[in-house]
Amino acid sequence: MIHIDKNGDVIGSFDAPQGHGMAVDSKGFVYIGQDTVRKYDSKTGKLVAEVPRTPERPPGGGRDAPLTSAHVPGHGSAGPVAGFLTIPGGRAKPDPAAVAAREAATKAFRAKYPPTTPMIVGGLEEIRLDDPRTNSTPPNNYLGGRVMVFDLDTFQFKRGWGAYGHALSE
Repeated sequence: MIHIDKNGDVIGSFDAPQGHGMAVDSKGFVYIGQDTVRKYDSKTGKLVAEVPRTPERPPGGGRDAPLTSAHVPGHGSAGPVAGFLTIPGGRAKPDPAAVAAREAATKAFRAKYPPTTPMIVGGLEEIRLDDPRTNSTPPNNYLGGRVMVFDLDTFQFKRGWGAYGHALSE
């Protein structure tokens, strides 16, 4: 992260993990989202707080990837567009046993972490701050587009709702 003033001069910097979404509040704290929301002091680069998230990851990955929530550094999945383009010779049919196992694992994960879980469960779409109300609002895309509101100072869960304005329990 590089902090640049209005004249284009670098006035500070710090290393932070790659994120999906970033925001800065009126006090100068930097919020970076990836698998959760982390709050950094922009002057020191120190991690100040982190929104709670589930201790395990939702099942998934490439079409025939093993069902696991453990990440192995250096081993990525086939990516979100795997299978999008047809390879010469056509696509292989998915293994019905693997599809059934993935569906069962997803169902078990959602039973363990229902939509009312007051923490980040999947990936984040972005981070929105409502500074006057001291709210952080990260949309959690894994459980059907939930939106949760956390306090900017304590990162305690305040409230939330599901896609299209539905209650979290729906």
